[in-house]
Amino acid sequence: MDKRSLSGPLTYYARPASLGSKIKFIAANFVSTHVTVSLSAVWRAILEWERRQRSRQALRSLSNHEIRDFCLDPMEAELEASKPFWRA
Repeated sequence: MDKRSLSGPLTYYARPASLGSKIKFIAANFVSTHVTVSLSAVWRAILEWERRQRSRQALRSLSNHEIRDFCLDPMEAELEASKPFWRA
């Protein structure tokens, strides 16, 4: 008769090799997911930095008259344009 009984709780008897391969698969999947998430976050940060740099370069290229159209203080616009790209 089989070690599993229909009247009692079912017990799964795994071979160590298959359990080890399952653990390796789970670990690899976990690492892969975290690396993908991390790379995605890095890529979003780089894209945001590029956007800031382009927008601050465009702000620098405006004349004082153009700056006054959307900003009351040209000094405030100069401060924004002089920030490094990594600062929000």
